[in-house]
Amino acid sequence: MIKKINILFVYIAMMFILSACSSPETEDLNKIAEEGISGLKPPKGFDVINNIDKFDEVTENQSYNRDTDADRNFNRLTTGVTDTGDILYAVSGGDWIIYCDKKTGSSGLLCGKPDCGHVNEECNAYMVNCWGIQYYNGYLYTVQSDRSDDVFKLKKISTDGSEREDLGKLVDKDTITDGGQSIVWAIHRGYIYYVYQLAVQAEDTYYLNNSNCVYRRSLEKDSKPECIMPLPLQSWFGECEFIGTGSYVYMLIPTADNKEDCSLYRLNTETGKLEWFKEWGNNIRGAGVHNNKIYYLESDRGAEKFKMYFYNPETEEKSVLFETEGISAGMSYDDDYIYITVSFDNDVWKREVWSWEGIHLADMEFSSDGISGDDGRIRGLAGSDEERIYISCILKDEENIYNVPIMGMPIVIEYIEKEDISDGEYKLKEWSDMGTKNK
Repeated sequence: MIKKINILFVYIAMMFILSACSSPETEDLNKIAEEGISGLKPPKGFDVINNIDKFDEVTENQSYNRDTDADRNFNRLTTGVTDTGDILYAVSGGDWIIYCDKKTGSSGLLCGKPDCGHVNEECNAYMVNCWGIQYYNGYLYTVQSDRSDDVFKLKKISTDGSEREDLGKLVDKDTITDGGQSIVWAIHRGYIYYVYQLAVQAEDTYYLNNSNCVYRRSLEKDSKPECIMPLPLQSWFGECEFIGTGSYVYMLIPTADNKEDCSLYRLNTETGKLEWFKEWGNNIRGAGVHNNKIYYLESDRGAEKFKMYFYNPETEEKSVLFETEGISAGMSYDDDYIYITVSFDNDVWKREVWSWEGIHLADMEFSSDGISGDDGRIRGLAGSDEERIYISCILKDEENIYNVPIMGMPIVIEYIEKEDISDGEYKLKEWSDMGTKNK
């Protein structure tokens, strides 16, 4: 029997900030003068191999490393939460960094300054316009859009918040046109991988200032980006996803005009070649790697069904693990479970919990109206670790638990014990319960 968790969940919509894009090269300016803006072309990407039989093997250690690999269990953009192992860090209200200690159950602003008024960037916890957060190699990283110049910058922060370093711009200011821009990013083994997009998506402006291309850039200060590949014309960049594992960065790339779902690519970081799983089609909604096998979720829009496949590179065999139903879906995972989010209409969603053996274990139900229980709070899945599933809970604005002058949409972290999935005693717990359990 499928057990159900009586919690309402909602995806947190990504807030897109109006700003500008990178300055065009002289050659681009000449093209605009001669041909109009439609004369712009995207930069050249890496060489692509589209035959699985010709993919190169890798030699480095492929085991997951929490300190150096992309944070696969947490979604940095829709929830703004990351995990160091002992402490969770989260972006609250878009401008504040909070911590949640797993051992003590304590939580609060990432500011240890006595008598701090928490009013500006003198406060260690204050970081204007954070676009997600990720722990990497002993530090926290975020992409910041400064309200003074509307430029995406990569920031490095110590885990106590006392030290910050500006690592340089990811996108320069646009000198031709003002337009909104947004960014999707992840850090994996020394590089940040990202894609940004202008708000105006007309065909002739799609690649303006080299937007709508996948880049990587070293984490070294002021290093220069490399273009991995341009997105297909007029595809929706918000469908992009980066999954780092070992020497590979897997990428979900949307199709042109969004007529289908996504194609699966991966960058071999040892060879610098881009590998395209072309024969797997363009209807992929999620992907991951577990025990050296590649898993991907394929949609069938017409039939409102989804299939989870797994591929064994050693035997070159591909099989169906399980099937489920819905009109749209997404995928995340950890070492224990696969989490499939499916929708049935605009108001009914659920997150299915599956074992890696293809057994349907539970449903976590939620609603798109953002109401959970009787408290009127908005909740969404933040991530998971070996013991718990974490929930990002947006409080009402008047619930100013952090005692700051202004914090729109403050959040707290709640959790569910993983062991409760198997025994059926589901309970959403407050963070302070963590300290009680660990005493």
